[in-house]
Amino acid sequence: MSMLPLGQADDARADLDATTGSGLSVTPTGFASQAAEHAELPLNLNDLLCPSPTTTYYFRAAGMVATDVAISDGDILVVDRSVRLRIGTLVVCAEEDGFAVRRIGVVAGQVALLTADPTLPPLLVADEMTIFGAVTYVVHQVPQGTGQVLP
Repeated sequence: MSMLPLGQADDARADLDATTGSGLSVTPTGFASQAAEHAELPLNLNDLLCPSPTTTYYFRAAGMVATDVAISDGDILVVDRSVRLRIGTLVVCAEEDGFAVRRIGVVAGQVALLTADPTLPPLLVADEMTIFGAVTYVVHQVPQGTGQVLP
């Protein structure tokens, strides 16, 4: 598995000419670091997951497991209402008993909302049906080991 560094999560980095919390002044000396031009900006998850705050909502998945799209019970779904919908987009739609996650597809030449469960029939998109928005991210906790705690 390869990892892509996105930046530091803590944006409380001291500026070089600032006074530190201990009252000491930090003054740069010597040659500039060659790595300075490659410095990463702080990572802000709000900026990453929610580029459009006025159209972004969060949902928590409850009682569902959709392994084909990596959604498990308790996951947080980031849903953006400004994303243009396309065939294959994963969406949150309003149904009689609440909200559901569906994938936009085509059945017999008509746009339909498909489920991950092949035993459930697709829902043909009607004018009175409400698609709340597109799922842009799924946030889930990684399970921790159950073995002996390491020293």
